[in-house]
Formats: sequence, C-alpha cells, structure tokens
Amino acid sequence: QYNLMKILFFRAGYKIGLDTGNLSLGAGVHYGVDQNTKLKLNYSFNLNSQSSEFGHLHCLNLEVGFLKGEAEKKEEKKEYGMKEEKIEKVVPEGKIPVTVAKFKNLDDNRTLEYLKEKLALGTLDYIDDEADDMKAVNIMRMESPSLEVLEKAGIQYISGGSFSKKGDILKIDYFIVDVKTRKKVFDDSLDFNTKTERMNDLYENLGKKIVEKIRSLKK
Repeated sequence: QYNLMKILFFRAGYKIGLDTGNLSLGAGVHYGVDQNTKLKLNYSFNLNSQSSEFGHLHCLNLEVGFLKGEAEKKEEKKEYGMKEEKIEKVVPEGKIPVTVAKFKNLDDNRTLEYLKEKLALGTLDYIDDEADDMKAVNIMRMESPSLEVLEKAGIQYISGGSFSKKGDILKIDYFIVDVKTRKKVFDDSLDFNTKTERMNDLYENLGKKIVEKIRSLKK
C-alpha cells in the first residue's frame, strides 16, 4: 500500500496458492468532513482468472466514522497519556486530583513484578469508580514523576509504597504525600492473603483506605 498525504491510497496484492482471487488492485480516498467525522471511499479490482462462477470482481465500499469530541479526547489524554515532557494541568471542578505511583517490589520473587503497576492501576480504578469527589490521574507513562512535576499538573495527593510476600501473605506498606507541602500525611500497611482473598479485594481495600484518609484531610 502507498499513501499520498494520508488522503489517497493505492493498493496491490497477490495471494499464492489460491484458485481464485490471486491478483487484486485498489485505491481509496480518506476525507475528513470535520474534526469528528471521517469518510473513506475504497475501490478494489480482483482478478478471478480461474473461477467458473465469477468473473473479475469490482468492489466499492463507503465508511463513515464518528470520532470522539475534542474535549473528550483531551480529557482522556490528561488521564491516561500523561508524559513529563507534555504535562497538562488537571484541575477538575469540585474534585480532588489524586494519583498513585508505581509500588516497589521488596521481594526476591520476580513473579511479583507485575504488581508494581497493577497495585497502582487497581487502586486508581477504585478511586475513579467509587470516589465522586476525586479525580484519578494515571501517571504510569511518566518516567520521573517528581513532586514538582505533579504540582505543575495540579495533582494534590500522591500515594505509593512497597510490597513483599511471605508464604501466602502479601504485605503492602503505603503512604500518602501532600504534593504542595511535600509532606507525608499518612503511613500505614495491610496484609493480604493470596490463598483466600481475591486480588480485586486488595485494590478495593487499598483504594478505600486512601480515599477515606484524603477525605478526612480535606475536612
């Protein structure tokens, strides 16, 4: 396929080992009506040289795509695509911007590495779903989420911590820092039995404690 300015597309293909449809040629036009509506008109010609039922095939199709509005796309970028070099200010009206950093793995068991991000993401999901007075901001794509950078983004509180496993018990040590004052305002831990409890319960319990503490601090 060759495209010209992402508007005109020219295609050619050849299928080996088939009785029909070996050679195909095509062209297409992709046109943006406005920022939210896209049109695609495609034509293709298929050479059925050995088919007794069909002759050469001509195909024409029209696609109409409706994209998200610009405001929605920008909001999604703020929440899930934040990078330090392209930081955007997050100041949702009436909500407290909160984030969770990657957790540290203090265990020698490398199979627990996935929890470094999963603990943060699961907790953010809980905050996003259950705390109407808070804005969960995902910073997983930020390489160096310093407090200065987070303050620039408008985030008020950051949580994080570490974990280790002994037998079936996963121990989570976590904290909350006030981004503006640079002070740790909460420090706690919880034990999780990996044999008898579901992982979703861990994210819920951790998220609930963080939400309750931040609410008490705001009061």
